[in-house]
Amino acid sequence: NEVEPSLLAAGIGLQAFSLLCYSLLTRAALGSEARNVSILRLFRIQLSTKALGNIMPAGSAASSALGYRLLTMSKVPGPDAGFALATAGIGSAVVLNFILWFGLIVSIPVRGVNPVYVTAAIAGVILMAAAVFIVFGLVEGQGRAERLVRVIARRLRLNEQHAAEVLEHLGVRIEGLIAERRLLARVLVWATLNWLLDMASL
Repeated sequence: NEVEPSLLAAGIGLQAFSLLCYSLLTRAALGSEARNVSILRLFRIQLSTKALGNIMPAGSAASSALGYRLLTMSKVPGPDAGFALATAGIGSAVVLNFILWFGLIVSIPVRGVNPVYVTAAIAGVILMAAAVFIVFGLVEGQGRAERLVRVIARRLRLNEQHAAEVLEHLGVRIEGLIAERRLLARVLVWATLNWLLDMASL
């Protein structure tokens, strides 16, 4: 089989822009701490984590750990780095599920119901419900969440005070993200562009 050079170049270009959009998504989630990291550096971090995730078993965990390490090395505080990576990941997953549901709604009248797609949509609903539960727990159930984190920290022989402070910081950041509609809109826009460009490259 022959490969059309122009289509190959277009696919690589679209994938590069997709990764750039994910970098901008992470930058938006960093909020005020984004001043410590340039867009080029975030893009390089994204390329590094993507490469590691594709070659390592359980690559998602390894790439997240690498992304966290590279952000903290870029003078981003640990809680803010963790929040940005989690927000980018959850925001991206939420947008992907909405795209899947939209595709299902459009395809059902044309191709009928596909059990595989329905199963994927149900799994997406469960994952999104879990994400909402975690966010609600951090924002509304701060006291209960803190007690749970302190118990877990004691069991793991970690600094429970530091763990509680990190949890409180995450709760404040989530409240700020929900309150700042423009910031939330930027997160959703970059996540949507990331997936649309990724699909276009394929």
